[in-house]
Amino acid sequence: MVRRSREQWIALFKEFEQSKNRASEFCRERNLCPRYFSKRKKQLGFDMQEKPVSKKLVKIKHTKPVDTLTKAISLQHAQTKITIPSSQSPEWVASLIKELAQ
Repeated sequence: MVRRSREQWIALFKEFEQSKNRASEFCRERNLCPRYFSKRKKQLGFDMQEKPVSKKLVKIKHTKPVDTLTKAISLQHAQTKITIPSSQSPEWVASLIKELAQ
């Protein structure tokens, strides 16, 4: 078995993402154990899509301000409240929620 540094594993994961191959094919081509490949990917935090974002629930409420032309999304957790214009892209809001949940 070949020992790899953290940087070498991350380079492999990036190469895997760019390859568009299935993990089993990628591992077979590079003589890697698919189970260990998956395990290291999760250990190093590179497997963000499969990792649960958070076990805490975040209440999201669509608010209607006094001015009906501008709508906002309010995110509230405990004593913290964030208001975001509803014109913000859903992808940006989703990435914000993921970052806050970490």
